[in-house]
Amino acid sequence: MARGLALILFSLLMVFGSAAHAEDDPIAALIQLNKQMIKSVKDGDMDSAQQTFETFKAKWKKEEPSIKKENLSSHSEMDANIAMISLSFINQDAGKLKTQLEELASHLETYQQAVVLKKTSSGQSRASLTAYIQSLKDTKQFIEKKQLDEASSAIDNLVTSWLAVEGDVVSQSKEAYTTSEENLALMKAEIGSHPEMVSKQIDEMIQLLEPIASSSYSWWDAALIPIREGMEALLVIGALLTMTKKARVTGSSTWIWGGASAGMAVSLAAGIGVTVLFSSSVFGENNFLLGGVTGVLSAVMLLYVGVWLHRNASMDKWREKINIQKSQALKKRSLLSFALIAFLAVVREGLETVIFFIGLVGKLPLTELIGGTAAGLIVLVIVGVLMIKLGMRIPLKPFFLLSMAVVLYMCVKFLGTGVHSLQLAGILPSDAESWLPSVSVLGIYPSVYSTIPQMLIFLFLLIALVSEAAKHFTNGKELTK
Repeated sequence: MARGLALILFSLLMVFGSAAHAEDDPIAALIQLNKQMIKSVKDGDMDSAQQTFETFKAKWKKEEPSIKKENLSSHSEMDANIAMISLSFINQDAGKLKTQLEELASHLETYQQAVVLKKTSSGQSRASLTAYIQSLKDTKQFIEKKQLDEASSAIDNLVTSWLAVEGDVVSQSKEAYTTSEENLALMKAEIGSHPEMVSKQIDEMIQLLEPIASSSYSWWDAALIPIREGMEALLVIGALLTMTKKARVTGSSTWIWGGASAGMAVSLAAGIGVTVLFSSSVFGENNFLLGGVTGVLSAVMLLYVGVWLHRNASMDKWREKINIQKSQALKKRSLLSFALIAFLAVVREGLETVIFFIGLVGKLPLTELIGGTAAGLIVLVIVGVLMIKLGMRIPLKPFFLLSMAVVLYMCVKFLGTGVHSLQLAGILPSDAESWLPSVSVLGIYPSVYSTIPQMLIFLFLLIALVSEAAKHFTNGKELTK
């Protein structure tokens, strides 16, 4: 399995390692024309501003398809802005016109930063991360100047541009990666109400990212990616394999590995499609959306497994389940559920992992990249084998209780990170409550949208443990009579 994955990755590296292209900045002329319009309006020369606007619209129409492909969200904002400017010209409203032109200038500048970031990320990794850090500093300057609308647009740009640099960050520091993603969501939530907190979060990100921008890569960085990203999926798959093996469910491993393999195939295909057909800035929000949906779905499925484990933790119930012959339909339904869980667990981490590897192309020798990846996969295989071997040695009842705790832990984490990703994608509102805790290792963020469902899961676990303890107490009293 490890050899096959290494061969797939090698093929990808050969394809992407030779791909390079450059393109002119499609927006510099638009920025210059917009500046001319602002100057004309300030000088009271509406006729000159109108003429410049006609030139601007012609240039915009020419560049619009590429801008729309590069960043759909930015295109929509600018297109709406231009429509309002046209209306203000018709009404000869100089006051509104000046405000709208300044808003357009902000959108154009933040979009231009994203284009520069994408260009640098296609070749020079450190230049890309350096450009991202500069964007953070520019955003802080907007806040210091009380230009909160511009700062909000800049933060949106930072979120969509994150995918271009997150591979550089996660390979060097998991802490920097986790903290940065958490801060991006907090910045979106707090820019309107607590800009001073956003400044502190930007400072924290800069402090974490600057050392990474000046560091270098090695084979160990490539090895850490599958270890870090694959361990959670391996934990889920290992638990499923051990559970079904203890239950003597024939054919279960085929279904579970089939689901995991399908997840790997989808991740590879999507990673290739993203790299070939789209830019990082276009895919940034879509990647958060995919991660959010798969995270929440994984949490729901794992909660189902947790309930199933709780119901069967009793030895008598489990013997009854083994002795009673289930219908074929029920067996297939259970196996399909386990296959779906394995699929979601792999897809949740797989797509980002593939993109991280593609992002490493050209940043260290190919032999080190392949060797590091192989080393990481070997570590995962060893951990997986040990997990299953040790799991089979644990007595049935303790194993079920331990598995239930592990599954519910993963459920809590997947739910928290999934909701967090949906907030970054703009599907759910971003909120930040100072009275809520933040524990990244558990996927707990200071948001009511993720914390309340997580508290319900913790409550379920507490009730299950208390119920089990009560049964032990009752059985003990009966034995002493």
